[in-house]
Amino acid sequence: MTKSFEVNKALIREMAEICQDRKIRFVLMVLPIESYMPEEEKLLKDINPTFDPNRIEEDLRRYAGTRGIDFIGLQRVFAARYRETGTPLHWIHLNYKGHQLTADILAEKLEEILCTNDKKGKAAGPVASKTRPRKSTGTK
Repeated sequence: MTKSFEVNKALIREMAEICQDRKIRFVLMVLPIESYMPEEEKLLKDINPTFDPNRIEEDLRRYAGTRGIDFIGLQRVFAARYRETGTPLHWIHLNYKGHQLTADILAEKLEEILCTNDKKGKAAGPVASKTRPRKSTGTK
């Protein structure tokens, strides 16, 4: 990996440590790159046959795991949704559907964290320990 990627991992570690010192649970979410769409992946593999659209996400998943950081990777989630619907989930950045899918996945993770904390009798940190029922978005 590049030096800038290693700097990013050091910054992630620092953020996680700051959160841990404050008893805040840190969640690392990795946004997808456009290669979640097979046609984009093909273009990148034509340039570099060793291109792996999941490489960065998997490296960060392992990195997070070694540090006890909660992790959400969206590359495969976006790829699966694109295969199901054929609908792009980004323009240059996430589009409305991409934002909605990301929000749904994050909400599921936060609900899991809050429920785990409630069962253990722990405070949820700066997030309220009670969740409101969410409206169904129809995105599942």
